[in-house]
Amino acid sequence: MLREARLLSAVAGADVRTPPVLLACDDGSVIGATFYVMAKVAGTVMTTEVAPELDTEAQRARIAEELVDALVEVHAVPWAQRGLEGYGKPTGYLERQLRRFSGLWEHNRTRELAVLDRVTAWLGEHLPESGPATIVHGDYRLVNTMYAPGAPARLVAIFDWELATIGDPLADLGYLTATYVEPGDEGTLASLGAVTTRPGFPTRELAHRPLRGAFGPLHVRRGLVPDAGPVEVGDLPRGLLPAAAGRHHRRPLLRDARAGRARDRPARLGSRAGRTGRVSG
Repeated sequence: MLREARLLSAVAGADVRTPPVLLACDDGSVIGATFYVMAKVAGTVMTTEVAPELDTEAQRARIAEELVDALVEVHAVPWAQRGLEGYGKPTGYLERQLRRFSGLWEHNRTRELAVLDRVTAWLGEHLPESGPATIVHGDYRLVNTMYAPGAPARLVAIFDWELATIGDPLADLGYLTATYVEPGDEGTLASLGAVTTRPGFPTRELAHRPLRGAFGPLHVRRGLVPDAGPVEVGDLPRGLLPAAAGRHHRRPLLRDARAGRARDRPARLGSRAGRTGRVSG
């Protein structure tokens, strides 16, 4: 908890949509554990339903745009200048992730899964070259964000930072794409956040457009990810890619980024208290 509070305090005042930390307590005797308190945010967390005032195709599209814009802002924070040295290891992040999760499978393996072994080997052979390290949220998806009441759609808070570290921003992009639900995904674990199956939300087909024409420009211009060429995915086991993906496609992206778009953003009042629905003031 205190590690999460440290990051939120460090980015306070930056162009990141986080609730301000009001208090952090390292004395476990107060409530039985260390804790922190954040300010209260009025808004809605969307999982299976869209807030009524945003339930149009145009506003659903804007919800997705805001989701992507907010992630770009996270990755653009100059973390070293914000006192986050030592918060994570900025080099070798992707290698460590692959090693950690493949190791977990080896330790907990209950049966042979040849497809998983092939995927693990493929990932090891095709790790992209990492660009400059950024803050990585670690669990970035729609259900961990809050939108302000009323239209137009405005993302006002990002929650659940307990997995955050310093690493490769491509990890957040990949996770967001992998957990982004579109029609036809029903019955999967990810379909718990099935609100994005509604008309107006982009599909993962849009996530595989060339980097220069999609989400990448903001990241590339800011030096957050390399402007890479096509990634060869043809050898991946069938069924592990979205149906719309071809043999060659570039890194997963969600939409055309609108650099410098003016934002009518309300003051961040913040709080987890309103995460299950709208709350007042």
